[in-house]
Amino acid sequence: MATREQVRTAITTKVNALKATWVAYPLVVEYDNRTLVNLATQQNPYLKVSIMYMDGYQVDMSPTPNHRVIGTIIIEAFTKEGGGSKMANDLLQHFYPAMHMTDSMPPVRTYAAQFKTGRLFDGWQPEAAVIPFWFDSNA
Repeated sequence: MATREQVRTAITTKVNALKATWVAYPLVVEYDNRTLVNLATQQNPYLKVSIMYMDGYQVDMSPTPNHRVIGTIIIEAFTKEGGGSKMANDLLQHFYPAMHMTDSMPPVRTYAAQFKTGRLFDGWQPEAAVIPFWFDSNA
């Protein structure tokens, strides 16, 4: 049975392993509640990874029932306004295939990614892969 911290650790470990294989330029990855990117000086596209908890339900009727927690991993590739979508697509293509439809991040299990274009933010355009996930906990 897993905790939210174990889930966060599993996801960030996977992202960091994938980041290590990115060779196009030094990639900055920003995580929830941890700002690393200075938008005024950032030149290259960057990645933002968020975990959003959405739902949960009781899995069984035992005296200590399991709780299935459901959420989404949001991988956003930010590129400068007017720079086109190729770099964002390249970033997403590098990360999302290893993170969706898998059980390779125990205790996290993921479903197929969905894609979303975000709103322009301070001159940066986000393109996102939204990956539904679940894990079991008895908390």
